[in-house]
Amino acid sequence: MKTFCITAEKLGEEEVRCGHCNWRVTRLFVLAETEEDAINIIKEDGGLCGECFAEMLAEGGYKVDA
Repeated sequence: MKTFCITAEKLGEEEVRCGHCNWRVTRLFVLAETEEDAINIIKEDGGLCGECFAEMLAEGGYKVDA
């Protein structure tokens, strides 16, 4: 899985809302296999703002490899 940053512009929106905290943001983050999958995940389930995404990684025990 990869981390994708999908902008509101790419989704055809001026701003979007975080799927967790509901803040209005200009970009959402999601874990997916491809950018197309990331966009579909956001459209179906929503993505996370940067703060909520970082919280998910920290609390979920994710390991980040370069």
